[in-house]
Amino acid sequence: MKKFVASCLLFVLTAVPAFADVLIPEFAFTGEDISKFSVAPSYMDVSLSFNVASGFDTYIRQESFRLENTQEKEYSSAEPGGMYSGSFGTSLSSVFVGERAYRNNIVKNFIRKEYIQVIESYGKYRQRLAGTPYIQECSLLYGLSLMETGNLSGGADALKTVIKSGGAAGDIATDSLFSYYFNTKNYPAVITAGREQPKFTEYSLYTYLYSLMQRKDYAQIEKTAAEQKELFDKFPYMYDFAVVADYLLGKPEEVAKLAGKATANTAPMIADTLLSRGDRAGAEKLINAMPEGEAKNVLNAKLAVLGRNVNRAAELTGKLKADENRLNVFFFYVRQMFPALDPAFGDRINFDKKINKDYINYYNGLAAMAGKDYPQAVRRLDSIIFSRELMESAYFYRGIAYFRTDISKTEFLLLKYIDSSEEDEKVKIARYVLGQIYYLRGRTADALMLVEDCFTDDCKLLKAEIAIGGQKYEAAEGLLGNLQGEKASKLRAAILYNKKDFKGALAELKKVPHTEKETDYLLMLTYLKLDQHDEAVKIYRKHFADMQFFDTLTESLFLAGDYRRVLDLLNSTDNEPKNLLLKAKVYTSMKRYDDAEPIYRTLIAKNYAIFDSVYGLLSGYAARNMKTEFLKTGEMSLTGLGRFERKDFLLIQAARLAIDLKEIDLATKMVNRFFGEFPDSQYVREGYLLRGRLFKNTGRLEQCIADADRLMAIGGSKEDALFLKADCTEAKDSAAAVKIYLQLTESERFRELANSKIAEVSRNPAEVLKSAEYFKDKDSELYYTGMDRYLSLLDGAELVKNEQTVKDMLVSKNVSVMPGAYFHQGRILEVKKQPEQAAAAYMKGYYLFPESKYAKQSLRKTVDIYKKLGKTSEAQVLEKKLSGK
Repeated sequence: MKKFVASCLLFVLTAVPAFADVLIPEFAFTGEDISKFSVAPSYMDVSLSFNVASGFDTYIRQESFRLENTQEKEYSSAEPGGMYSGSFGTSLSSVFVGERAYRNNIVKNFIRKEYIQVIESYGKYRQRLAGTPYIQECSLLYGLSLMETGNLSGGADALKTVIKSGGAAGDIATDSLFSYYFNTKNYPAVITAGREQPKFTEYSLYTYLYSLMQRKDYAQIEKTAAEQKELFDKFPYMYDFAVVADYLLGKPEEVAKLAGKATANTAPMIADTLLSRGDRAGAEKLINAMPEGEAKNVLNAKLAVLGRNVNRAAELTGKLKADENRLNVFFFYVRQMFPALDPAFGDRINFDKKINKDYINYYNGLAAMAGKDYPQAVRRLDSIIFSRELMESAYFYRGIAYFRTDISKTEFLLLKYIDSSEEDEKVKIARYVLGQIYYLRGRTADALMLVEDCFTDDCKLLKAEIAIGGQKYEAAEGLLGNLQGEKASKLRAAILYNKKDFKGALAELKKVPHTEKETDYLLMLTYLKLDQHDEAVKIYRKHFADMQFFDTLTESLFLAGDYRRVLDLLNSTDNEPKNLLLKAKVYTSMKRYDDAEPIYRTLIAKNYAIFDSVYGLLSGYAARNMKTEFLKTGEMSLTGLGRFERKDFLLIQAARLAIDLKEIDLATKMVNRFFGEFPDSQYVREGYLLRGRLFKNTGRLEQCIADADRLMAIGGSKEDALFLKADCTEAKDSAAAVKIYLQLTESERFRELANSKIAEVSRNPAEVLKSAEYFKDKDSELYYTGMDRYLSLLDGAELVKNEQTVKDMLVSKNVSVMPGAYFHQGRILEVKKQPEQAAAAYMKGYYLFPESKYAKQSLRKTVDIYKKLGKTSEAQVLEKKLSGK
């Protein structure tokens, strides 16, 4: 029965469900990867180029016109005042040449791209131009000339100085600086200048936005649109940049706000955004206004998807010319319809590149998984052969799909996914699933290693389950913490059950609404522990065909002594040998030996459970003191049954029963047969102990001591051997026995027995007193019995010192020690020279307890006192009592 109890507990600790019970977090089936892969449609290839004239260009055109058409000689001369040539002209130039001539000279050289001349002239005339209206204009051309000749930093600094001065010249300088960088496609320089620009012109803002677009800095475009709203409203085409930026930043709300700003450039993106938001009417309005072409077909296909017109969507998708557009529509379809995908939709799409077919198989595989069609999921996902990225992502889903049919392949695929993927969330799921598989295979260390750095609720539950399997209940409780849910309640119930808090376990199990076999089994065990047998039977009824439930219930009820209910359950089943055996044990426990006996004999005839059956017969005969039947059955076990399982243990147990029946010859035969047939038995220690007991009972003390020495020689615990040796030594040398008993007072098992033996055997008052006092707060009867023995070893003054102990014995009213207490009270009074009071104590003990061992001693002591006191007649009366006359 002990073996059965252990197995019940072990089930709760290490029950292994089928692999189909591996838990997969739900979001692994919801197509989380739907938005991972994206392909830009053709209408994303938009170049936002507009015909934007800079103020600087306008200025140059004006000045070029003047240069070509003016009649003023000052524009055509090499030097300012050149028309005043000769000695006379030189003198006139100093009078008539002004700052405008210097300005015109610098402008003429710049327009003619004579940048060195511009730089030299600016150097010559700078002082004369300072403070005039022309200084900004000339500084502008000077700065640009520096840049054209390679002095970019010097030129930029000159232009920035002009820009800071503001006004019309500042705006022209702004446009000229941005124009220079933009025309040389130096987009980083445009962006740097734009971030420092205090005030944008239309042209500079356009080139800044365009450059940001080239560098894909969509966040800065969005920020600039907010900061430059006035210019955007003045020049609405600029909103195209904002639309593209918000679209590519994935901000559909912001794109939708700009729907009224749509141009031919951005109408497809805005329509696409409205479709993604489910705004069919708004999208359709924009789409209808678009010219026929690829972009319109893409958007109309998406519009059909949104309207759940899958056939129309497939027809329009078939008209598309570019793979990226076909994929874009398919991804939109998946996002809108998942997991209710029609596999035929994707299969109808003809791609130019075979690699794109992998996307169809990938998402149709995920949809099949979501619908728990794992064979179809496996077929689809296994068909991915071209896209490395999709193959690596599919390792995860393939592993999960395979675990119901090929657990080894699941292990292989999830390990590959863990090795190749950088997606932390799914790697954690893969580790968790693989950890469960390893745990169910008994690879606890590997399971823990996989989830060591995972602290999701699922991982905590798995770690707690592993901790429970290792009987680390406190650690498991810590891992569960405040986690809620069915799994947490089940694990918490298992912890509480194993900590023997059965009420707490029941409370947790009642939180589990959808019970299963494992949970019901624990629930049945819990009801049994709480002695709620009716409830336990109700749980069994749900699983009446499961023999594990039946065996556990009947064995548990048997151990609980609910024999009538066990018989009712057994009578409702067939007469399987194991059920017959339990029925016989029930009858034996109910002392219905006559009912049990034929069942045991039937089982012996079937060669089933020989140990239990023979022992059942022997114990029944022993209980009824039926020695003849006991001897016959014992002899049968020795000679008529041959070898059978646990025969060695049966010989030991049967020998014990024989000793109790004082059938020493049979007991001796059984012990001798034990040592003859099973010299290497695991019960050899019990054999030596039993043989030693036989030797002691038959007075063969030396042989008993020899067996005790053999026990100590074979190793293991020496306590049994020491006690046997002390017990056998006691009859021939009590002092030597006491020494052994003193050793055993340090033993947890033998401490009480050793102390009681010392109090009984030792002739040393101090040893007897110490052993007696050991029982003072444990067993009052043993305490006073020991004290009685201690007092019997004392006399004279030592006896008088213990007078209070004698009084305590009398006050205790313990009938087993009061005879001795009156006797010792009389002895104390004699020592104290109070003979009459002593005689009264002796006689009180005699009259109250005439059958005690102290009765005759008390009479003798009283006779002696009466003779000393001269009470001859009284003494003679007592002497007659002593002689029995």
